[in-house]
Amino acid sequence: MNAVASTAVIPVPWSEWVRGDYCTIAVVKRTASDFEQKLGVRFDDDMEDGLGRIKAAGFKMANGRFFTLIEHLQAPERPSLSIGCLNDQHFSTDLEDVLEALDLASADLMRHKGQLCISSHAVLVPHVLYRQDDNGNKVVANTFPCRADATRQMKLLEHAVHKQTYWVEALV
Repeated sequence: MNAVASTAVIPVPWSEWVRGDYCTIAVVKRTASDFEQKLGVRFDDDMEDGLGRIKAAGFKMANGRFFTLIEHLQAPERPSLSIGCLNDQHFSTDLEDVLEALDLASADLMRHKGQLCISSHAVLVPHVLYRQDDNGNKVVANTFPCRADATRQMKLLEHAVHKQTYWVEALV
């Protein structure tokens, strides 16, 4: 991962957080070190009651929502990072926003027994990537399991030599 600061997330010290009940919304196949390099931030070392040593950082997205990234250093599983979001009326849709803000895909989410390691309250909405062909026709380029995956593919295609118009829509 390159050390590229993202404008989609801003590191926020704990003292500036919106107070409330932050719950794990998903677990990703990354480490704190991965994100320190990618985002150019430093994770804090801390202790979590009953779970041991952690590395943690807090972030604010462009939409104003906060999230945490926490690596449990004494976890018996392979390296992983939990994403925590404020458990309120927006919790179910926060995962899509966090994945996009961190430029992650659904493939970056941990799986356990074939299932994504996400909260049962989190919603990943399938999205369709469309393009407009040279004759102005709307064409389905591909369907993806979530907005983050569709957006990532759209960005790749927009950088291609042959310019087309692309957009993403929720599959209803």
